Amino acid sequence: MEVAEGIAKEVLREIGVSSPVDARELCEACGVEVRGWRYDFGMRCGDAIWYPRCATFERRQFIVAHELGHWLLEDYGLDPANEERANRIAAALLMPGDRFRDSARGSSIRELAACYGVRQTAAALRLGETRVYSASIVETPSRIYVRGAGSACVERLDAKYLAKVVITDEPGRTAWLAS
Repeated sequence: MEVAEGIAKEVLREIGVSSPVDARELCEACGVEVRGWRYDFGMRCGDAIWYPRCATFERRQFIVAHELGHWLLEDYGLDPANEERANRIAAALLMPGDRFRDSARGSSIRELAACYGVRQTAAALRLGETRVYSASIVETPSRIYVRGAGSACVERLDAKYLAKVVITDEPGRTAWLAS
């Protein structure tokens, strides 16, 4: 099991949280204070997390969970500056693996995002992380994110095995799901 998945699973089990997860409540249960502020980014300092007050609920959820991920990495004696791992912990906290896999059957990305209180990008990437699809790829105007199959495998995927999904809650984003 990947480190981020293990950390998230252990934290959720210890706290006894069930889906859908509220990131602020999760932080409070961990002893981390959550505060809104006027800046457009999140930040963690010690046992406090700041999130942008102007953020949508879905964005705030992921920002708070991501910053909690940094806090958990430090708490587990790992590199707290690891952005990728903090993202993966956030996803695993907000969309717990087994429950997410079960609810993904027959659900659209839009429905999954609404169910778990996250953006469609996060739900699409989680489909690859939890192996609902062999790979999920999200293309943004500035970057391509890949989950599931390694990037070398993705380069060899045949287009006929990819399903294109337009992400409707963030402009310029497209998901590709590999069966």
